[in-house]
Amino acid sequence: MTIEISKKLISLLRMWVCIILSALAFLFGLLSVFSLVACLIASSLSIVIAAFVAFYYIPRFYRSYSVTVNENALVVSRGVFIRRRYIMPCPRLIYFERTQTVASRIFGLYFVRVHAARARLTLPGLTRENALKLTVLLSGEYEK
Repeated sequence: MTIEISKKLISLLRMWVCIILSALAFLFGLLSVFSLVACLIASSLSIVIAAFVAFYYIPRFYRSYSVTVNENALVVSRGVFIRRRYIMPCPRLIYFERTQTVASRIFGLYFVRVHAARARLTLPGLTRENALKLTVLLSGEYEK
């Protein structure tokens, strides 16, 4: 069974990029007291990087994320430039938890953190239904 990552995750991550860009704008304002040229170079570079992250990297990160659960393992594939696959055998799972931050609560997103014997994996941007479905599947409380 495949679990979908919510599209609201893109908005949440773009909001964090805007917050970081606002903090950088404040710091560049302080830098402009000393050197206007250095401030213009640094601010234009940060705007280009923020645009790259917000409009190229974040949507591709969302599309690359894949969560699959079967009776033997939890398989997570992710990555934009470097693809990684994490396989957590279900018998080795110790516990899992659903969490929400203040920002994710606004968007209605949950983070499911899965702990195994020597591993920990966080699944970001799940809707409430998908987070509940995933925890029920991992706990083994479903009928086969």
